[in-house]
Amino acid sequence: MADLDTIQNSLQGVLINKIELDFRITLVFEEFGSLALSCPFEITLTDETVKIVDPEGSKSELAPALEVVNTTIKDISISSEGVVLRTSNGMKIRTYSDPQFESWVLNLDGPEGVLIIGLPDGEIGIWGPNAT
Repeated sequence: MADLDTIQNSLQGVLINKIELDFRITLVFEEFGSLALSCPFEITLTDETVKIVDPEGSKSELAPALEVVNTTIKDISISSEGVVLRTSNGMKIRTYSDPQFESWVLNLDGPEGVLIIGLPDGEIGIWGPNAT
């Protein structure tokens, strides 16, 4: 299951049921896995307002990310530019690659689990059984 098309398709309809906050923002999926956002990212709210959220910013800056709790993933696109995730309520999260840091980590649990990391300078690392 480790090719990007299959992974992206498998996430459609998955519920984001929790957010964890530490030095990053982690969207936790009900069925399996999570998406951790370690660098600043854009979030487009349901009213089409675009906010920049810095996971290490002030608590008030993190508030827009809370709106994705209890929504499902409509679609997700993973590329060297970053991740674009759209939710069932019309919100969009867009990450960007970072020249120095891992900007995001997609961790899918299970026997055929896979770890996909947005590496510095737009590289994508994929680890797991049958990773391609």
